[in-house]
Amino acid sequence: MFRMTNSVIKVTLNRALNGEVLINRTLKSMYQCTKTATKIHHVHQTRAHRRIRKWRANYLRRFVRHERTRELIQP
Repeated sequence: MFRMTNSVIKVTLNRALNGEVLINRTLKSMYQCTKTATKIHHVHQTRAHRRIRKWRANYLRRFVRHERTRELIQP
């Protein structure tokens, strides 16, 4: 995500230096770019984390249940 925006920033900066686009507009769009990238990245992180938490909870529940049944069977 961030690598992509970095290349975008490099391209826009080069264009600005060549006088193809206005500097302050470039900076503004660059800022917007990085902001959205960060937001998207954050959303993905939270989603992934939620999935991991869910998985972990299920796994632990199953494991505990398994252990209890083993204890019941043994004596």
